[in-house]
Amino acid sequence: MARKVRPTSCCGGAARVGKSIVRNASKSMEKTMIKQAKSLYDNPFKVLPDFEDKESKKRFKKIRKNLEKVDKVKEDVNKLEKLSKKKNLSGAVAGTMLIAHSEKAPFLAAAKLPTGLVYYAQRGQAPKEYLIAAQHTDNPLYRIFGIRDIALKYHLHIYSWDSGFVSTGSSPKPPK
Repeated sequence: MARKVRPTSCCGGAARVGKSIVRNASKSMEKTMIKQAKSLYDNPFKVLPDFEDKESKKRFKKIRKNLEKVDKVKEDVNKLEKLSKKKNLSGAVAGTMLIAHSEKAPFLAAAKLPTGLVYYAQRGQAPKEYLIAAQHTDNPLYRIFGIRDIALKYHLHIYSWDSGFVSTGSSPKPPK
């Protein structure tokens, strides 16, 4: 059964679907989203942190393998669409690469976070946390969303700053 989309204002504006807000993207927001998608298209592994120990490398091995599959087929739109149906980080990366192919992101969803609204393009069936991480790899806070579940499950220490992010494994030693 489809959800009803109710406009929140009389003059168009934002429409709410459940907890998400769907908006028409302005030209500047669309350009930014396409630029970020092309950046991810060039290097899909930028959603993963650098590893300083074997423990981190072991825990992210499966995700890296899935991202290698996405990287192999990034030229084929049909295969990317199939991979974007996965509900994991590689599905979000494949969906974001579809934006780079089409060079269009006419509608954006907005997620309410304590830091404010963050916009992302819904492509595929990946959860919004993974889509936000894949589409905002330049933001130190948002890029952690993609690996948060693994970091919490295995008690990994992740450090993120403007120029990158790193996993130091189970030892809380921040990089210099």
